[in-house]
Amino acid sequence: SRFESICQVALRGHGRARVIAKELNRNFFHHGYPLSRSEARDIGLKVAAPDPDLEKLLWDTWASIEKDLDLRKGFNPIQCLRMDEKCASLFDPVPVADLPSDLPPDVRTQYYQQVLSNVAIRHVPPTSYRTVHAVVESPRAFGHYITDGLIFGVRTPDLQVMYNNVVISSGWRPVNGPSATDGG
Repeated sequence: SRFESICQVALRGHGRARVIAKELNRNFFHHGYPLSRSEARDIGLKVAAPDPDLEKLLWDTWASIEKDLDLRKGFNPIQCLRMDEKCASLFDPVPVADLPSDLPPDVRTQYYQQVLSNVAIRHVPPTSYRTVHAVVESPRAFGHYITDGLIFGVRTPDLQVMYNNVVISSGWRPVNGPSATDGG
């Protein structure tokens, strides 16, 4: 298998490459599974002793990426609309017309028309957003894959808040250095 070939290259001809490849394929069901040191040892991989300096460097690198990608906050278009003051009217309380149930149909129609004539129609502008999807750093370049867009919101007659997400631009952008999303 291709995975076995990768294991053989990584293990430099180590005779257990096939066993390790099968073990990984059989017991770990997705490529994102974080293999612990003990699990790696159990399947026959060589594991270096913990190095506090290296672990701190790796953790600091992860923390920087986590900040650049804003991983602690998922992308939620409704939340983007709620956070923008210009879109507040989407979430205002709705006035209720208290109408007696025994009104004659012609009086009810007049009442509805009167209520509707007093309803204010509000223009809600779109809100902008930016998401950083990936960060690449190498000796030659540092860049982010960024999407910029607009979210248009509307309140429907059944009181649901609906939105439409319009992507304005998306792609790799060069960045001058780490944490460029926060101006650093």
